[in-house]
Amino acid sequence: MRMSQLIGKRFKERPAGVALEGQALLLRGGYVRQAGNGLYALLPPGVRLARKIEAIIRRELDAAGYQEIALPLSAPPEMWDETRQTQPPPDSIRFRDGARQEWVLGASGNAATVAVLRNELQSHAQLPGAVYAFRDEIRGSAQSGSGLVRAREGRVAEACAFHSGAAALDAWFEAMTGACENILAECGLP
Repeated sequence: MRMSQLIGKRFKERPAGVALEGQALLLRGGYVRQAGNGLYALLPPGVRLARKIEAIIRRELDAAGYQEIALPLSAPPEMWDETRQTQPPPDSIRFRDGARQEWVLGASGNAATVAVLRNELQSHAQLPGAVYAFRDEIRGSAQSGSGLVRAREGRVAEACAFHSGAAALDAWFEAMTGACENILAECGLP
């Protein structure tokens, strides 16, 4: 598709009121648009870029022995008991469904990962094991701020590993470190 046919305007000048250089470039290039305070929409070039970055992350984590799972967007607050956290983060968005059951929206995937894999990993013979998931995250107002990195909503990749001992943990940590270094290098980041 030709650039002239893409939805989204491109600008020669830096947008007013944008402090961060990367954010200014994404706005100028027609990759993102601010939809509200702390909210950003990806335009077609931004969607393509996000998919390419996800593909790089997937390839590197798969090569490091991680397996991809998909997690729900919401979870019951009881899930945090299993991760030794007493409750979801205080700035989590909570709601009740039609049956009046309480849910937490878009909080960390670690609690959901533990709850799901608790029944899948039954023996030490299945360890070590490592999983990752891409998910949409909603950040509470205490965490959100200006710019794309601190936006109220975002797409994140989370990884979780399960080990039977310190040696296995060290080996997986090294594998994850190598994967992260490869991801950054392929994206052209130091």
